[in-house]
Amino acid sequence: MKKNVGIFFLGLSWVLFLVMPKTFAACPDWVGDLDGSNSVTVTDVQCGVLTALAALSGDGFPECLAGGLAASDINCDGLANVIDVHLTIVVALGLSFASEIDANNDGCPDACGCSSDCTWAQCGDDGCGGSCGVCKGGDCQDGQCVPWQVVCPNVPDPTPVSNLLLPTLSPAGNPKTIKNGSFTDDYLDNGSGYIEIGIRRERGATIVFYGLAAGKPGTNTIDANDTGREVQVAFYDPDRIMQGCAYNASCQTNPSASCPGSITYLGWNPVQGGNECNIGSGVEQVLHGPGVLLTQVRPLHWNPDWQESTCTNGGCGDPAKKNLLSDVRYTQRLRFVDPHIVEMEMRVDNLSSVHHGVTAQEFPTLYAAYGAGGTPDLQVLLNSAGQQVQIDQPANDGFFFKQFVSPGPWVTLQNTAQNYGVGIYYENRLAEFQGWQKKGVFNNVRSVFPFGIAANGNVSARAYLMLGSFQTIAGLAATLDAKLPPFGAVDSPTANAVVNSGQVVVSGWALDNKGVVSVHVRLDGVQLQTMVPNLSRPDVCQAWPGYGACPLVGFSGTVSLAGVTPCAHILEISAKDADGNERVLNRFKITVQGGQPCVVDVDCDDGDPCTNDICGTNGCVFTNVAPGSMGPESCNGNDDDCDGAVDEPDAVGCSLWYADGDKDGWGAGVGQCVCGTTGMLTTNKTGDCVDSNPGINPGAAEVCNKTDDDCDGATDEGANCPVTAPIYRLLWVNGQDTDHKMSKSPAATGGYLLEGVATELYTQPGPGLVPLYQVYCAACTDHMTTLVAGEGAPAYGAQELLGYCSPVQTAATPNHFRRMWSVKASDHLTTKDPNEWVTAQQLGYSLETGCWVP
Repeated sequence: MKKNVGIFFLGLSWVLFLVMPKTFAACPDWVGDLDGSNSVTVTDVQCGVLTALAALSGDGFPECLAGGLAASDINCDGLANVIDVHLTIVVALGLSFASEIDANNDGCPDACGCSSDCTWAQCGDDGCGGSCGVCKGGDCQDGQCVPWQVVCPNVPDPTPVSNLLLPTLSPAGNPKTIKNGSFTDDYLDNGSGYIEIGIRRERGATIVFYGLAAGKPGTNTIDANDTGREVQVAFYDPDRIMQGCAYNASCQTNPSASCPGSITYLGWNPVQGGNECNIGSGVEQVLHGPGVLLTQVRPLHWNPDWQESTCTNGGCGDPAKKNLLSDVRYTQRLRFVDPHIVEMEMRVDNLSSVHHGVTAQEFPTLYAAYGAGGTPDLQVLLNSAGQQVQIDQPANDGFFFKQFVSPGPWVTLQNTAQNYGVGIYYENRLAEFQGWQKKGVFNNVRSVFPFGIAANGNVSARAYLMLGSFQTIAGLAATLDAKLPPFGAVDSPTANAVVNSGQVVVSGWALDNKGVVSVHVRLDGVQLQTMVPNLSRPDVCQAWPGYGACPLVGFSGTVSLAGVTPCAHILEISAKDADGNERVLNRFKITVQGGQPCVVDVDCDDGDPCTNDICGTNGCVFTNVAPGSMGPESCNGNDDDCDGAVDEPDAVGCSLWYADGDKDGWGAGVGQCVCGTTGMLTTNKTGDCVDSNPGINPGAAEVCNKTDDDCDGATDEGANCPVTAPIYRLLWVNGQDTDHKMSKSPAATGGYLLEGVATELYTQPGPGLVPLYQVYCAACTDHMTTLVAGEGAPAYGAQELLGYCSPVQTAATPNHFRRMWSVKASDHLTTKDPNEWVTAQQLGYSLETGCWVP
């Protein structure tokens, strides 16, 4: 057997000798070079045969085996056999090996005794001439990828950008507070003490003075006569414009239900100064600062009866109504930005979930002096071209008005010589105005400024008051018009944001009186990109209405950060207008992430599901995933849908919450599905039918007051209330002789005219009630109410029982029904309206006795 094998190998070696080249040198380590000749030839094959035979026979290895047994063990199995001879032949012929022998397929057998090892290594040599990986975005040190040695400088937070559009006049004006009779007034001068502006706290911080400090009151250009004048704001709702249809918001769909077109029957109408009862709104807050007067007000409703379904008008005599707060809050900031110019920055916040539709608002109205109390009579209304506007169209209540267009966004009310007066400039450059006037009574002007107030929303605007002659005001307005810069906000990114390497999305909005032409993005003072605001932003134009560029005032763009170091940087966004005014919208610090060393994508996992984490050629790169691609938002404190907001409305798991305008724990209107209390949404209980009165809600007890206290749609139910009936008041006039009489019937006979319902009286006696009579004096043509039977006899007779009332004030009888007397008119007048008490006393009536009525 051994002989046969030897003969076979010997024959094979001679065949190879005849057909193969004499030498091969393809493998650098000379695998198969058994004889040490630095080549693999037939001689090595013969030596391999002899070695294999020696291994089988147990004889010593042949002398040709120069490299020892390891040299003949081609497949590294520890044996010298026919397989190794075969592999030696493969090497000699230059053929390819199987993968078990040539794992790296380089045409040579793998070297025995070398095993690559990349355990705990990301990069570097594998020990066998190979590599454990290549670092991207870093260096390899001791088998690990480490960041490039980028030394980030300390970047402090920048100085915040001022929210002031124009700088406050320097030196800043001095504020002061003074007592003016029963009023508390706050004044601010223009820094030199020459010109002052003043507000009145008791009248909702309305502007009551604007003129020369040394010339009071003769230089005061403002009408400070009552709660409905001054320089102030007032708001309206087209669906609730008049009493009678305001209570159910039907004034546009059912206008015939509205009460007569008089200011006494206005509907939803918050008025900064106060109400028709001559009760001022007061203030919630007054803050003084160098050059600044800042105030906050909850205006009263002008008409305390606005929610009534009928045309009743007794709210001023009703303690529950006469101080009726509105559901808005008004914030006002006054600053001198020029020795003759005061900036009015205004904001109204809707505290309710009721949407108030678009209509013309007073934001603000300028009531100018009309000659009372030694003030100038500023009756001449001029447009910006100096043309006089004749206010000659009849309106309600004996007033006159005129709607007109001014060539520029300002107008002025001047004296007849046009050398002194007050002007008003509206920053949004609305050109349509209304002038209102009753000569010798008032002069006012306002921009026709239409906007709505969204549920729980807010609206802001700026106007500027200017003092001087027409020529002075014209010059001031031209300068102001040209130098007003843009303003706006940066929505993305936010301050101290960590942004992805490679790029960042910059978005926001910008407004200007003449329009923004470009937005500039700078990083560390170097401009990266310019954008044009051309995106629709109806939300901005709802909050800042009237600007000409609306709604295309938004901007957004992807800004490249190529080459930017992964450090903190200062990002600045500014806007430039058509006049060349450029103003920084915001400036803040951001941190650029990325560039971290990596080998594969998983090395870049930042734990944020809203980013794509990629190992790029320069290290880690992070990009945002598409909003909504990661699933719906849930109430869990995370940004599940990757849209940049957390737990936004209508998230999975949300519940309905409501605005609570009167803070009684009960909400009203349409709720919003949110994850918890937020902003104005503070209660999850709803059903408050009067969200401006904390005493009325579904949890309140019903009492006898002709009000649905518990919001169940019924009035005075279950309270065992006595029956009441209306008492009407009629009027007879004959020259100076006047007679007011009460009647259980509205029928007007004998020359009397029906004035309306005076009050309600109980029809039956009861505990705590007294009778109220009416007696008549034929000789003096006078009817008189009385609690004393037989009062005024014998002149007064024909005693009539009108009903029953209370001698003291109670919850059921909150209104004081008071008798008044005028010697001149020979007339007794009885009313529960405090506003009428004031008016009647001005006409010579004196207050007398009375009782308390529902």
